[in-house]
Amino acid sequence: MRSKRGNDGTLSPHTKVKTTEGVKDFIAYTGLKITNHTIQDLVEFKRQNPTSREIELALKAYSMELPIKSRANRASHILGIFRHNFAPLNVRINTHFEPAEENCTEGIFQEIYSKLTEEQRLMIQWALFLPERATAAYRVP
Repeated sequence: MRSKRGNDGTLSPHTKVKTTEGVKDFIAYTGLKITNHTIQDLVEFKRQNPTSREIELALKAYSMELPIKSRANRASHILGIFRHNFAPLNVRINTHFEPAEENCTEGIFQEIYSKLTEEQRLMIQWALFLPERATAAYRVP
C-alpha cells in the first residue's frame, strides 16, 4: 500500500490506525480468533479458494452494520489489504454517501441554539468570525 498513488513509500499514521482498527473490528465481527496472523490466514484462504465468496459476504455484511460510514470506510481498508496481497475480493463497498438533506428553518436553529450552554454558544459565535481572526485562531489550543 505504501507504493501506491505517489506517497513516496510512506503511510500516514491515520491510515495505519484506521486499518488496524478495521482489521480488529472485522475479525471480531466474524467471530474468528484474533492472532497476529489471522488476516494473513484470510488472505491465504482467498488465494487458495479464489471462487469462494465467504469473505466477500462477511465483509459486505460488516460494511452495512451501524455506524455505516465508519464500517464502510474500514471495510475499504480491508479490501486494500487483500488487493495488495494479490488476493482481490470481488465486492464493492460504497464509501461515498449522499449528503443528508433536511429543511431547517431559522426557528429550528434558534431553538437548538437556545438549548446550548453558554460555552457552546460562544464557540459558535467565535467560529462565525474565524476567517477574520485566522492567525489568532490557529494559536488557540
